[in-house]
Amino acid sequence: MGWYLQKDALPTQDFELKRFENYPEILWLNRNQNLVFLGYLAILYGLGTLAAALFIQSGTSGLQFVLWGGLVSTLLLIHATGLINSLSHIVGTRDYDTNDDSRNVALLFPLTFGENWHNTHHRFPWSANTGLKPGHWDWIFLALLGLQKVGLIHDLKNAEARKTRD
Repeated sequence: MGWYLQKDALPTQDFELKRFENYPEILWLNRNQNLVFLGYLAILYGLGTLAAALFIQSGTSGLQFVLWGGLVSTLLLIHATGLINSLSHIVGTRDYDTNDDSRNVALLFPLTFGENWHNTHHRFPWSANTGLKPGHWDWIFLALLGLQKVGLIHDLKNAEARKTRD
């Protein structure tokens, strides 16, 4: 999986950047993603150092915060995403007819909190919500709804809402 660490492994296509020309913050994040991650690690280090000073008995440190909050969590996320993108084209249920072999894999929910509804994602790729069937929880969508409620994001697309209108 080391291919994505190469400098030009994941270049953003020009046509995709055009879609975001009215969102300078997204363009800035795209250009400075490594700086953002290093800044995140620096903040974690500072918080860990502060926690070590305030809660001496905890035995924590800035390095522990960086390792667990930054590096280990990122590696787990990358592996969970890779697992979804490979396993969900092999096993699981097909709730929707699509032009591919995508499947929903309920057992992966504890790892991905909603990305496991991969067949639903392939059927409604524009939808922020993939938990459309009873029992198909989508905690990521709930988090996005919270961000929308406080004004940090807007205009969420929701296949469930469209189904009830159609």
